[in-house]
Amino acid sequence: MKIINEYIKASVNYKFSRNEYRIFNKVYKNVIKSSKVSVTLKKIASLDKWKFYNNSIKHITGRFFNIKAIKVELNQENWYQPIIEQPEVGLLALLGTIRNGRLEFLIQFKVEPGNINYVQLSPTIQATKSNLDNVHKGGRVRFIELIKNKSEKDEILLDSELSEQNSKFLRKTNRNIIKIIDSKNITVEDNFIWLTIGQIKQLSLQDNLINMDLRSILSGLSLIDDIEEDIELYKFNNDTEKYLYQNELKNYNIYKSKNLLLKLSNYIQENNRFIEFVKFNELVNWDVNAREIKHKEERFFRIIGTKISVLGREVNTWEQPLIKSENNGHNVLFYFKDSNSIKLLVQFKIECGSIKLAEIAPTIQTNNNKLKNVEEKYLYDIYLLNRSNLNFFVKQSEEGGRFYREENYNSLLEIDKNQKIIIENNIKSNRYHWIELGNIIYHIKHGGPINMQLRGIIAMLSSEVI
Repeated sequence: MKIINEYIKASVNYKFSRNEYRIFNKVYKNVIKSSKVSVTLKKIASLDKWKFYNNSIKHITGRFFNIKAIKVELNQENWYQPIIEQPEVGLLALLGTIRNGRLEFLIQFKVEPGNINYVQLSPTIQATKSNLDNVHKGGRVRFIELIKNKSEKDEILLDSELSEQNSKFLRKTNRNIIKIIDSKNITVEDNFIWLTIGQIKQLSLQDNLINMDLRSILSGLSLIDDIEEDIELYKFNNDTEKYLYQNELKNYNIYKSKNLLLKLSNYIQENNRFIEFVKFNELVNWDVNAREIKHKEERFFRIIGTKISVLGREVNTWEQPLIKSENNGHNVLFYFKDSNSIKLLVQFKIECGSIKLAEIAPTIQTNNNKLKNVEEKYLYDIYLLNRSNLNFFVKQSEEGGRFYREENYNSLLEIDKNQKIIIENNIKSNRYHWIELGNIIYHIKHGGPINMQLRGIIAMLSSEVI
């Protein structure tokens, strides 16, 4: 275990040299040039192999995903909206091996029709259950046998079932895996590249380059528990704050972790949500026609139809619905550093698609489509006043297989001691809580209720930005 941790640390600390980055950038641009992607809009009612019923849009096989209409009742509020129903659990797997004295991961240049730049860096394997079952009748999912096969030499760093976007998916989860295997078992194919953790985190600070699924997996990376190493880590904690982030990859407190879940459970019990499937013509405030489904005030998002042609996918041509957002969202994480830890200000976020009504989310998660309450507005004003002091401000794409060119702003803001005291004096509800980064990573690793927006920011953290 201790040896593996040393390889993980080496991977975290290894960044691009100038020459290495030039080589990467050249490879990336060549992949984009050779991808040959075409996406044209089409009426959703005439999509090939899809049926537009009065209560759903679904594939003729009954697989992949459906678009449904729902009515949501949340406490005293109610609304209607379309939503993606995809009961299958997808597979997101990152394969790594020991190379050059460190842990390196096999990253895929993956083409998705909804990506802004079409090609983004993704996990080694990113597949729906339908694709794994070859429902599309296309090519094989590459490297899947390395996940299925088991060896005593293999090391599992992460195997966790985690949610997708809870406002647009209904109870959707993916299995997130990080598996370390013998380098002799991997042969690199076209459109794949070896990268360290540090290099991936460097690239995550560029707009729309690291895809949502890779960020989801990377957020759950931690050092492996090892009793011998605990003594060394506690000594390490007294060193310069430069090492605070690395320490959070190992440090967690079971009591604090369980206490946060207890608070979340109590918060959920204080709120009531009821979801009912309805017909499309019953969607209040939505226009439903053969071409698209959109909000009458052009808010939130719309359902569009697309015809897609892609070189380098398991299937080269197909048609499908996609969700197109009407505006960009803001995901902002406040954090505070003391001499021993990094504390995050998180919130309990209620969304219509969450399995248990609410999950743990970043400090701010908004698309500005709804009025903010007093506390939400207070925190958002702090964010706006400190835009020039943000540690990063990066546009990240949502999953390009379901969302059409959707991007959200992801930001990190450090709060000093005085600001923390002022925030605590102004935020009195049981919705917001300070919790150590290591405890959040612990929950991600164990399939806890950490939402996609918070995981996306967690994946971007490093010693350089904290």
